[in-house]
Amino acid sequence: MAPGRFRVRQATPVDLPEIADVLVREWRQAHAAGEEHPVEHEPQMSERIASWEQDMLMGAYFWVVYDTGEGDALVGFSRAGTARDEDAPGPLELWHLHVLEPARDTGVADHLITVTIGDAPAHLWVTEADEWAIEFYRRHGFEFDGGERPCDDGARDLRMVRA
Repeated sequence: MAPGRFRVRQATPVDLPEIADVLVREWRQAHAAGEEHPVEHEPQMSERIASWEQDMLMGAYFWVVYDTGEGDALVGFSRAGTARDEDAPGPLELWHLHVLEPARDTGVADHLITVTIGDAPAHLWVTEADEWAIEFYRRHGFEFDGGERPCDDGARDLRMVRA
């Protein structure tokens, strides 16, 4: 991670609209040009933000990363928590780790995964077409375990696990 360029901290509810924007922008980078994120329009995004705020009130946490070289622009976020699926391979799930293109390959994503889950056993879901993310998670010890599920946009998510 470039020394001094990026600032990582725990998110607050004030950050949630920017986090939602990063989610949509990163999704677009990983999918075909012109596709829209399934929840990027009101009221879906407002509902997502309200849900995240409730999660924070219940003790969930997000980490955010700002690029000080770009006017303190939010360029990534992460979140982990209790596994959401009944058949989960373990109790810890990396729910989100999203880093926008300008901050990729700078060490920001490596730092985010470290502050979010450390080296703990965990699992996650990744879109099968997101080669950057798949390679990133493999570098951090995750492998496919055969779990898969359909996405709202017609793609497939594949489950990766780290023991």
